[in-house]
Amino acid sequence: GAAKQGISTVSYGGRTERAEVAIARAVRTGVNRASGDLVLCRCAEMGVNHVLVSQHLGARVTGTNDFRDHSQWQGKVYKLDWNKPALAKYQPTAEEEKENDRRFSFLSKIKNFLKRTFVKEYPDFIENCGYGEMLGICGINCRHTFTQFYPKINKNTQKPYDSEENRKKYETEQRQRAMERAIRKTRTKIRAT
Repeated sequence: GAAKQGISTVSYGGRTERAEVAIARAVRTGVNRASGDLVLCRCAEMGVNHVLVSQHLGARVTGTNDFRDHSQWQGKVYKLDWNKPALAKYQPTAEEEKENDRRFSFLSKIKNFLKRTFVKEYPDFIENCGYGEMLGICGINCRHTFTQFYPKINKNTQKPYDSEENRKKYETEQRQRAMERAIRKTRTKIRAT
């Protein structure tokens, strides 16, 4: 019976999914989130106050006017407000700065240089992209990433995707995933008989 077959499904949040699907999602989400945390740590150390968010065709479309709709915020530059609790935790502590005095004295020079450059106002990263939220950037199944961005030095060369083309691609991918789930379910039923 069950011991011979092993664990085949996982139940959480009122849903039951095949174990390999849940594991793949957890790994993909965990790796992407760890990458995002690392970028934010480096931004905090170097005094970087902006990030550039990646974009891809078929980004999540929810019809909501918030961070859950990834198609709205992808491919843009955002400001990091280090006073927000979601970002403050990435700031190096005084102890870390003291332990790495030489490195932080060099980074302090970079911070001072960056402070002197006038930068136009960009939208807020946390509010617009929902970093740290389950359905925001680097959340469940999100494929978006972000990198350090230096206004006046870097340039955002990403051309925005057509919203209708993105929506069609997203819906096509959702239908394909539904068909794949149905095929797996049918195979399981056939094996059981």
